[in-house]
Amino acid sequence: PPRSTLFPYTTLFRSNVQLDAAVLLFTAATAVFSGLLFGIAPAIQATRADLITNLKETKSGQQTAFARAFGKALIVGQIVFSLVLMVAAGLFIRTLRNLENVDIGYARNGLLIADLDFKTAGYKDNRVDLLVRNLLESVQRVPGVETISASENGLFSGTDSEGNIEVEGFMPRSIDDRLNHYDRVGPNYFHTIGARIIAGRGIGPQDDENAAKVAVINEKMAQFYFPHENPIGRHIFDSDDPSGKDRIAVTIVGVVRDVKQSYLRKPAPRRYYPAMLQHRATDPIDSLRLEIRTQASSKALMTSVRRAIKNVDPKLPIDLQTADALIGDAVSQEKLVAQLSSVRSEEHTSELQSHHDL
Repeated sequence: PPRSTLFPYTTLFRSNVQLDAAVLLFTAATAVFSGLLFGIAPAIQATRADLITNLKETKSGQQTAFARAFGKALIVGQIVFSLVLMVAAGLFIRTLRNLENVDIGYARNGLLIADLDFKTAGYKDNRVDLLVRNLLESVQRVPGVETISASENGLFSGTDSEGNIEVEGFMPRSIDDRLNHYDRVGPNYFHTIGARIIAGRGIGPQDDENAAKVAVINEKMAQFYFPHENPIGRHIFDSDDPSGKDRIAVTIVGVVRDVKQSYLRKPAPRRYYPAMLQHRATDPIDSLRLEIRTQASSKALMTSVRRAIKNVDPKLPIDLQTADALIGDAVSQEKLVAQLSSVRSEEHTSELQSHHDL
């Protein structure tokens, strides 16, 4: 990956949410196994049976001991298998509900996320700042839009970044102590997504290329580096220059509540938020997203927001979704497994009822 001057050893992660082959393979194997278990043996027995003898035995109410034992074993096996499936389905559904209701640290309702492919539209790094400003102004004028901001990675976008940094007054014990996630964000970012600033302030419009470099850190980062101190006013340093002569100090101006922006299952990692409008040409922005807080239904405003973005540049590719939809995609695998487990459980329950009726 390209080396960052301000935040060196930067890595950009990209993920693609899709059906899990392991889940599909397990489901297929379960279906085949259950079919073989409860279908082949009776079929083989039927092919070997003497029809005349069986009819006489059926008429007289007599059965072989093997046939009776085998029938009972099939029913018991189906009961056990159905119970296992029902328990598994219940656990998956409970896990899914827990994930959907997990505290993510911000307000997902009334929040739109626009993923903008500015590189495809031909924008170079020196034009991204102007593009961001024009987009913010255009979308802010849409009736029903409360506030708008921008970020490099954003919420459940499939991308994330890490930086190897030094923190004022902290002596690292390992390389992991210097490694933190980060996301460059625009003015009013935390207010827009609904994340609470618990100390200091957020990133504002005054934090531009002419101002001193600033950043906001999350709770986990503050507790790790400043467990008994106030982090406001302390500095994050570029660790790329061993001599320290050309290092750039980034002042911590705020602490924000931990938010989940990549994974629902995992706890929020240490993360810092530099001001987007202060990035340099040597440390270009790789992706761009808009966060839009709406007063009315976010879905109802999607057409108007898309039109406002196209008014800035008709050639700009846009992927516009609600935050709820993005978070729903994050639990798509759990939804699939829960649905498949429920279907198989219902099928075996129906089979048991059929055996009971017979």
